[in-house]
Amino acid sequence: MSKDKDVYFKKLSPQEKKSKLALLPKSKKKVITIWEKGQVERYQLDVEDYFRTKNEFKTSGNLDDGMKGKTLLCTFDLNGLHFFGQCKVVSNNMNIIFLDMDEDLFKSERRNNFRLLTYPHHKVYISIKVGKEEIEKNNVINMQTKVSESTLFKNFLHIIDGEENSREDNYEDYIEFRVIDVSVTGLAFQFSELEKSFFKEINTELGQMFLNFNGEMIPINNGKVLYTLDFLSGSRATKMFKAGMAFTNINIELDQSLGRIINETIRSFESDFEDFVK
Repeated sequence: MSKDKDVYFKKLSPQEKKSKLALLPKSKKKVITIWEKGQVERYQLDVEDYFRTKNEFKTSGNLDDGMKGKTLLCTFDLNGLHFFGQCKVVSNNMNIIFLDMDEDLFKSERRNNFRLLTYPHHKVYISIKVGKEEIEKNNVINMQTKVSESTLFKNFLHIIDGEENSREDNYEDYIEFRVIDVSVTGLAFQFSELEKSFFKEINTELGQMFLNFNGEMIPINNGKVLYTLDFLSGSRATKMFKAGMAFTNINIELDQSLGRIINETIRSFESDFEDFVK
């Protein structure tokens, strides 16, 4: 597979693939997880043996009979690395399941400045201060911010300030934007035609911001928008744009917080692999 910086699933050669599959039954964590694309339910099977000539796993566990003959997605861990592929259930009898592993096998790779795809599988938002007057002047209503999320953000501002009225900023001065991807050095987010005027001046310092990653709030001291471009929207009636942001004055707290979240999320690549095998 190409070494393009945006690729993080590397296809194994036939020899590498068989070598890794043969090691799994001998490893400490001899478990393979399989699931049907687009479905929530996951099945964990214990891998008992690997038959090299047939390229099949002998596994044990509980599996829905309706899975037989279907092309399923699968993943397993080996020596700290994460592997993904497709498989077929060739037989399921008395909790002994044979999996055909003829399809390609991929290894997930992390690059130095890995950008984690957050949309649409994770609820990640960046709250940027644009000023209440600017919001009212441009008639912008943040439709994405639910009442519970607004309360969470408001309470978070109070917590980090230590007291309710100690800062001039108000949560009503902020607009929340959906994040598309994020790394420890920056992120990309989407916005509509209504908010376009806020980001017409590139490289402008944005000041204090707040990242909401699946409900976990992370303060970001500063950042600036490096570029804006058209973004493909699911609705033809709404024109959307994408902005790329770089964090400035990155401190150790931000680096560690984002690094931890990315590392924890990267261990569960199932949703990203579903997109990858479209």
